[in-house]
Amino acid sequence: MTRPRMKTIRSVGSFSCAALLCACGSSAEPSEKSLDLLDPATAQYGQTYAQWAASWIDYIYRYAPPDCLDPVKDQSGEHCELYQAPESPVFFLVGTYGGVAKRTACPVRGDKALFFPLVNAWADNAGLPPDQLQTEAVLKATLDSALAEVIQSELYLTVDGQDIEKLERGVVQTAPYTVHLPAGPNSYTCLGVDGVEGDFPGYTSGYFAMLPPLGPGAHTISFGGAANSAALGQLTFDAQYEFSSP
Repeated sequence: MTRPRMKTIRSVGSFSCAALLCACGSSAEPSEKSLDLLDPATAQYGQTYAQWAASWIDYIYRYAPPDCLDPVKDQSGEHCELYQAPESPVFFLVGTYGGVAKRTACPVRGDKALFFPLVNAWADNAGLPPDQLQTEAVLKATLDSALAEVIQSELYLTVDGQDIEKLERGVVQTAPYTVHLPAGPNSYTCLGVDGVEGDFPGYTSGYFAMLPPLGPGAHTISFGGAANSAALGQLTFDAQYEFSSP
């Protein structure tokens, strides 16, 4: 079976069901009067929203023993710097696999753009036995269905008290990614599945947001959404980050 997962952040949320910018090198400065998404229609910091969504998937699978600190399960945010690429101009935020998270211990730098899913899903064949492997067509269809279940009117993003509108602009439709799993202990070892290694192609879909660097000072970001799951009913996802950037 596939494992699509839907993700969001109001205070951050994510849903697990049988499961976004300027030109390259952008250095956009936040406006004191009005904040908005970095344009999802153009490349930001050298990648499209779809490519950043693929990078986000790779990021959340970098955890490994002995600590097995899954970023999505980090309720406080105290481990949010782990697995981030220090040289990257973009910092990833995450949701949860269900429920609400309020992260007040995440040291988000004010000089980095922020990228995260409001609600998203992904699916690949990593860790599945041979008789359960899904075809590319099935993986794509699974992600198309997951995207259709998202309730656009329930998407939300608030930054320092300002509501960001027209969040549907950040849609990513069934974009390819590849999970890179190193030999030896890796994230699948943490899940109790040994011997899963190599590159596994998959697909992701959802609604994403990229914010320009917020600069120094205290900031609050709330985001999330909801989806009508055929199997699980209506699911909601909420996450909040509170931090002070130097």
